Amino acid sequence: FWQFTKNEIQDTTPDFYLSAKEKDWFNDFNKYDNYGYILASSSFENGDPIENLLSVIDDYKDKIKNWYYYGEVDFKNSSFNSMGLSNIIEVKPLNLTIRQQQLLKTKAKVNFGNETGMSLWTAKYSKSYVLGHTKYTAIHGKEYEGKTRKNPFSSGNFIKEVVYL
Repeated sequence: FWQFTKNEIQDTTPDFYLSAKEKDWFNDFNKYDNYGYILASSSFENGDPIENLLSVIDDYKDKIKNWYYYGEVDFKNSSFNSMGLSNIIEVKPLNLTIRQQQLLKTKAKVNFGNETGMSLWTAKYSKSYVLGHTKYTAIHGKEYEGKTRKNPFSSGNFIKEVVYL
């Protein structure tokens, strides 16, 4: 199995190319010039302490008045509900395609989320804060669960624009 050394590769962030149809969809769907996007995937509560992410979102809540939220739980039942965020649009019930969700993320003023591919590959376009997994979780397999990852923020993602929390 091949591996790159730290000096051989710096960034693998993909580019996001839009079709005319996608641009039209975004212009019709989104009504905000300035918004944030929060992604709390199914592994959100299983990673590092969520307070690390909540404290950074708290710094933005007076600067950003409109939010898109994708979560496995409804916003009202989420860890974010008590933060005083305004104008929340829940994305999951809208059944948007992955590309539509990613398009919203690429145009956001700032993105917040846990460590997932969805959180990592839009960092080239918007400020992105990612709550990492410094310990292996159930998604990595029972034999690794709870063990410390050696290089959690450089061992495969190589996304230099991400602010890891």
